Order: sequence, then structure tokens, then C-alpha cells
Amino acid sequence: QNLESYFFERDLIIESVLLAIFSKDNSFIYGPTGTGKTNLINCVMEHFPFLKVFMEQGGHDTTKEDLFGPINIKQYTQDEIYSRLTEGFILDADVVFIDEFSDIPGKVQRALLGISSKNRFFKNGSQKIYWKGRTCVFASNFFRKTDETKAVNDRILLKASVDYMSSTALTEYVIKDEIPYDNKGIFFTKEELD
Repeated sequence: QNLESYFFERDLIIESVLLAIFSKDNSFIYGPTGTGKTNLINCVMEHFPFLKVFMEQGGHDTTKEDLFGPINIKQYTQDEIYSRLTEGFILDADVVFIDEFSDIPGKVQRALLGISSKNRFFKNGSQKIYWKGRTCVFASNFFRKTDETKAVNDRILLKASVDYMSSTALTEYVIKDEIPYDNKGIFFTKEELD
């Protein structure tokens, strides 16, 4: 209720993201720019301080290195083993939030599909690295119809769309605009998630 009283007309998105976290499923949020998708995710994650979150703004120039980590050049030159330095990237996170998913090149979207599938793996050269995280939340302000986005649509059951606030909600929001989000000390524990 705390989130719902702060984010007007965003109940469905809040429920979708929370359900994704608790069920270890994935979520897709669709809506125009400026509707508060990223801010909402940040505030939801305040209630889960023990979860590592990886957030990335997607774009046409997003690469696998941006999301999964750079290639370990030292290991490759010494041992001819192709691997990535994954600390601080997706494979090191519990929750992944990728904004502007539809802007990301198809090859990178396919890699994201690997971790968002039921098997949750990333193909790292000839090896598969299994992701032990909880959920991926993808967001976009448009939906480009490609094989990759169709696969995401097919595989992700929790979907929510968001639009601009109604004039009534906007008036209420403008009145309280200067008040930052307060999680009121409400935190979930690891045991509650498991």
C-alpha cells in the first residue's frame, strides 16, 4: 500500500514487479517515456535491501559487454579460454532491470532471453553460465516486432502497461511532488522470499 499511495495509478505495475520477485518469474512493463517506470523499480527495490540489482538503460549501441561483463583478456591470452569478468554485471545480480529493451540489438536481446528463460543460462563461449538470480524486469516505450521481441512476449507472462496519469492523479502528484519516497522501514527478508 505504501507504494500504491506514492505512485498514482500504478497498482498493476507494482503488483507485476512484486509478483515477479516473489515467484522468480519475469515481468515486462510497456509505456511511454516519462511515466515513472524506472523510478517505480528503484522504489520497489528499496524494500529488498539484500538483493543485488543490475540496472541498465538499453540503446542501439548496447553490447553484451555492457550487460554481462567484458571478456577476460588475460585468461584468453594465457590459457586460450574465452570467459567474461561478470562481477558487477547481470550474472552477479539477483534482480535485473533493463529499460528500453526494444532499443537493444537483436543479438543482445537473444542473450537476455537466455537468462530470462526457465533454464536461466548465458552462453559464454562454449560453456553455459547459469544465472542464480530471481527475476528480470524489462521495460520499453515501444514494441518493435522482431523474432526476439516476439520471443520475449511469448516467454514473459507478467506484463503490465502504463500510461500518463489522469488529470486528477496529476493534480495530486504535483501537490506532493517535493516529497521523496519513504519506504517507512518496510523491508522484506531473504527468508520471506524463499
